[in-house]
Amino acid sequence: MKMDVSKVKTISVKFRGAIELCSQELGIAFSRFPNGSCGDTKNLLGTFLIENNLGEFNYIIGTNVNHTPGTHAWLQQGDLVVDITADQFINVRDKVIVSSSSGWHRSIEAKIMHVADYRVEESTFANYDEIYKKILEFI
Repeated sequence: MKMDVSKVKTISVKFRGAIELCSQELGIAFSRFPNGSCGDTKNLLGTFLIENNLGEFNYIIGTNVNHTPGTHAWLQQGDLVVDITADQFINVRDKVIVSSSSGWHRSIEAKIMHVADYRVEESTFANYDEIYKKILEFI
């Protein structure tokens, strides 16, 4: 089955917009969105993509971002990168990246962690369900 990249982009833009509208109601992890929100955002967006029949995406963690210590997380399915928080970095302008050719992401040392779906990921962040429902109210 061929991935509908335009649908992934549309869904991702809607999800990012909803977080922007309610970020102050989502708790400390989202208080400076997109800064510092990438990990929590990826599991939530991954669930939303699954629920919109776009399949499972892997949660990718990258290190040495911009060749400095630090990490960043995004989603990936095959070579398709989905990232709604990369603009927290000074050299990224796009609020939503859905691309099979993101040189910025390829420049980061990355590894697959797990399928991005907050419903199956054990986490210390216990209120994902509450946060997810709040985001959906703004879509």
